[in-house]
This record gives sequence, C-alpha cells and structure tokens, in this order.
Amino acid sequence: MRSPKAKGPPPTTYPAPDYVAQHLAQFQNGASRFMTQTNLEKYGIAQKDGTSFIMLGHEATELLAKTAGDKRALEQALG
Repeated sequence: MRSPKAKGPPPTTYPAPDYVAQHLAQFQNGASRFMTQTNLEKYGIAQKDGTSFIMLGHEATELLAKTAGDKRALEQALG
C-alpha cells in the first residue's frame, strides 16, 4: 500500500536562490565522499543508507592530514 506524497511548497521556492548559489559555489573546487569499500562494491556510489560522508574537497584533505589516513581516527572524526 502506497502512501500519498506529502504536499509542500514547490522546491523552487526554498531555499532562497542566493543561498543555493552560495552553497554550490563552495563546491567549485570539488568534493570528496568517504564510504566503505564493501558498501561501494555492494551498493555503488549512490547509496543512501547514511554510511557515506560528503564534504568539501579541502575539508577532506584537512581531515586526512589530521588523521594521517588512520581508518579508526577517520571513523571517530566523522562520527
């Protein structure tokens, strides 16, 4: 049994266009995704189960430097 989709405002009315433009501008230099190899192989890059993390490219570079690439330290930093 399917539930009807919620009725809400059109996506073009929120968030404000200026906010969207500013947000997208942050990604001009790229982004990074952290996920387990197992989930990548099993589900592919587009999984939506909450076990992958996407961040600005420079943030990922800083995180990798801070944790020296240690998987446990990355896990703790990402929560």
